[in-house]
Parts: sequence; C-alpha cells; structure tokens
Amino acid sequence: ILKALLGLVKPSSGRMRILELPEDADAATVRSQVGYMPERDAHLPQASGFEMVSLLGMLSGMPRRDAWRRAHEVLYLVGLEEQRYRPVSGYSAGMRQKAKLAAALVPDPKVLFLDEPTNGLDPTGREDMLRLVRQLCRELGKSVVLSTHILQDVEAVCDGVVVMEKGRVVASGPLHE
Repeated sequence: ILKALLGLVKPSSGRMRILELPEDADAATVRSQVGYMPERDAHLPQASGFEMVSLLGMLSGMPRRDAWRRAHEVLYLVGLEEQRYRPVSGYSAGMRQKAKLAAALVPDPKVLFLDEPTNGLDPTGREDMLRLVRQLCRELGKSVVLSTHILQDVEAVCDGVVVMEKGRVVASGPLHE
C-alpha cells in the first residue's frame, strides 16, 4: 500500500489518495510531499551518508545548494553528523536505518512513510529510532505512517492504529481502543 500511494507500483484494484492531492497525481508530485523510508537497505555502495542524502534531495527536485544544506541538517537531526562523510556501506545497521530516515526527511515532507524502521536493530538502536520518530511527530509536527508488525513499537509511538490483513482493513481506531 505504501508503494502504491507513492506511485512506485500500480494498485491491482480500487483507488488511492493521499493528502489533498488528486487521485491521478503523478508520482513525482506525491513524493515531493511524502518521505519514504524503505524496509530494505537502499544505499549506493561507495557513497558517504552526506552524498547519499544530498543526491536524494537533488533527485526530489531540490537545487544542489539546498540539498547539501538539508543533508547536513537531517544527518545532524538523526545523529550522524560525525559519520556523514564515511561510506554508508561501512555503517552499522542502526546507522544505516538513520541514514534512510535522513534521506526520507531531506525534502522536508509533510508525511513520512516508515516501513519497519526498527528492522534489524538491537534494543538500544530500537529505542533511538523510536525516540527519533516521536521527536518528528511531537516536536517537528510531521505526520508519520508506521508500518510494522512489532506491537511494542506501535504502543511506543502511535496515536491511532489501522490493522490490515491481506490488503483489507480489519480494525482501526485510537491506540487506547
């Protein structure tokens, strides 16, 4: 569903819409307002964190100077300021997850889709990532759609929940329900 909303795959049936964009909005328009952190690693092997994040900013339509500035800002935000010039391929699993989060944040999207953001992280790394997600929501006013099967992560950061099975909503509502 996340990939279909982003225009990366076509839905087999039905209609999808995000934000106030028209249903037929092109993928580039959607991605200019929605950040996506994929579950799987998606980095260029020899690129540094700064190179990867700034390149993704430029690919989203940002001028080079703005992409460089934002790359520095978001890498600092996620805690990678000291490692930003090291190759991402040499990062730990937690650092790679943070680099993917920085890449999703670089165009300053209204909404973030986070697909299994704590995947492969040790307990300390999980708590760091969940703290960042809470900060994005509470301090920076980002709307976050968290896709996960880890109920503790949902309880730690979510206000509302939608439970899906085989592409259909089977339950939804406030977390306390």
